[in-house]
Amino acid sequence: MRPRALLPLVLLLLCAGNSRGQPSLNSYGGWTQLRAGATGWFHVTKLDGRWWFVDPEGNAFLSLGVNAVDLSPDAASAPNYYREAALRKHGTRREWAAAAVRRLRTWGFNTVGAGSDRITWEQGLPHTVSLDLSAPSRRQADGAFPDVFAPRFQRDAQSIARRTCRPLATDPLLIGYFTDDELPWGATSADIFAQFLGLGDRTPGRIALLTFLEDRYLQIEELNQAWGTDYTSFQEIGRLPQVGAALPADDQDGFLRLVAERYFTVAQQAIRAVDTNHLLLGCRFADPPPPAVLQAMARRVDVVSLRGYGNLPPVASLREIHRLSQHPLLVSAFTFGARDASPSDAKGRGTILDTQKDRGEHYARYLKEALTLPMVIGCHWDAHADAMKEESKRENCGLVDLEDEPYSDFVAVIALANEQAYAHHAGAKPSRKVTAIR
Repeated sequence: MRPRALLPLVLLLLCAGNSRGQPSLNSYGGWTQLRAGATGWFHVTKLDGRWWFVDPEGNAFLSLGVNAVDLSPDAASAPNYYREAALRKHGTRREWAAAAVRRLRTWGFNTVGAGSDRITWEQGLPHTVSLDLSAPSRRQADGAFPDVFAPRFQRDAQSIARRTCRPLATDPLLIGYFTDDELPWGATSADIFAQFLGLGDRTPGRIALLTFLEDRYLQIEELNQAWGTDYTSFQEIGRLPQVGAALPADDQDGFLRLVAERYFTVAQQAIRAVDTNHLLLGCRFADPPPPAVLQAMARRVDVVSLRGYGNLPPVASLREIHRLSQHPLLVSAFTFGARDASPSDAKGRGTILDTQKDRGEHYARYLKEALTLPMVIGCHWDAHADAMKEESKRENCGLVDLEDEPYSDFVAVIALANEQAYAHHAGAKPSRKVTAIR
């Protein structure tokens, strides 16, 4: 039988993971039809011009994940609603976790994504872990970008890595670590520059910025000429009004690059001190970051991760991010809601559609278009369950509702779309037609 004739059979087996005879997916969810070198751990590589994760046994792997598979007491998906309903239904967190992961497999998912309950990591499905290395510093700074030059930031990163990464260092099901979630890098280099310039006189971040400027200009007179200012010393910068001053873009970009180098170096060193086996998946950018950040992180991560809450994947941004970083990309969060589940919710993450069937069609189109790009190696749905943001105000972001019941029309289309994912990314024709967006 010709290889082309085998394709429909191969794709029909993607959700099950094995079959009579030659399996198409192994126990990790890796595609046995395309192989690379086995290392015993997840890694990334390029095969025939397209990027892939590679599973521990050496098979090509696309990360089809779900975020926030969570039943911990502080779960964002409304502990007073979903958590109580799920425990009534399943009895214990462990039984809930086993049932949740079984359903994810049935729907063609192969990854437990960021923000998930630790107990889900024990259910035999590959998973990712978000470390939130900057969380202590950001709490102290009221959510602003952390002072990455402060000794505390490095100590916190090392402590979190020892506590979380060391016990996971020998877990073959762990794909890798997100260092943080959606840090406020700013829309331009000027945002971080202004923030650090406004720090207190003795803070490490402001001292690092002034040192950067002194090394760059040597004399305050040279800075004044470039900026159109009349400071008498570097210590006055940002403290005295300077009407008509214009900060050169090169200075702002240069300092942002220094900040990014410091952040990703501290994160990399903290993790690698206790775990040399697993991938560094970046910091889950909320929006495409300034180019200086991508250039600085390139040698310090394995994958660039960012959310994509639009109607379709941000193709132009993904191409530009890959051009600047030369790394594979993971769409770490996307979602759509529907009015038939939450008619009072006019907002929410992602596009708001009419029905669950519409959600499924959008999911299929989104996934297909993302995986058509050679640099995209996975997409993670956000999230497992709906959220209750306030009394009687549901956010329809989940695969299941607040009673832990699946949206059947939605997940049926998801299962077919996930089944076809490997064929889309490998460049083959899908075995069945994916329903187009209306």
